[in-house]
Amino acid sequence: MRYFLAHLVRLDLKNKYRRSKLGILWSIVYPLGLSIIMGIVFSVAFNYDIVSYMPYVLSGILFWDLVSASFSGGAYSILGNDGFIRQCNHPLTMYTLKSSLVTLINFIISMVALAIWVIVQNPMNMIIGLVSLPLTLIIFFAFVWAGTTIAGYTCVKYRDYPMMIPLILQVIWYVSPVFFQEDLFKSNEIIYTWFKWNPITHMLNLIREPFLNGKLPGSDDYLISLSLVLIVAIWAYRINVNNKKDLIFYL
Repeated sequence: MRYFLAHLVRLDLKNKYRRSKLGILWSIVYPLGLSIIMGIVFSVAFNYDIVSYMPYVLSGILFWDLVSASFSGGAYSILGNDGFIRQCNHPLTMYTLKSSLVTLINFIISMVALAIWVIVQNPMNMIIGLVSLPLTLIIFFAFVWAGTTIAGYTCVKYRDYPMMIPLILQVIWYVSPVFFQEDLFKSNEIIYTWFKWNPITHMLNLIREPFLNGKLPGSDDYLISLSLVLIVAIWAYRINVNNKKDLIFYL
């Protein structure tokens, strides 16, 4: 089964960049280019230092692409493989695992864009970043697989899910420090309290603390991130247990 899984992962990566001139380099060029555009716009609008703000934006883009690929792009992780599902008696979670591996591989490749910026600006931060990265990737992978499983099962049963989830993600984006820095949240005590306890804040810190600030993430960052992953994983497990036998009838 692992050979079949590896084949599906390679096929997805190949199809994603088929007939593209830059191919997989788009995973680096796109977030880097978008961060430059957003960095210029936001630095002018909020009077930020563009040199320090661009990598902040870039790290936010990389993580948010991970979230979007899980809960939005992952909606078709099962539905898009109905041909294989009808012919092969594999666990449905194998297809969400395949999508999760593709998402994580793209994220790792995209991290090259942040590495380039860090090497140019603060090369010593790369050492701490690389030390902390393996554990961060494990946490992110668990989060992505759980999120993709939730999205995949939900989309099969409720076809409105792909249209609804981008609206929900947009709301979460606005109340999370993806692009907005901490000082913007301090204007209101309630909003700032949410900022400090927002799990997205702490998951972003798993990238930002080592690569941008040159220090390991705090214990609270790991604790809150792991708590979120555990909640999402339990949710995904329950959905799988309750629906794996009859989901085929919804395809």
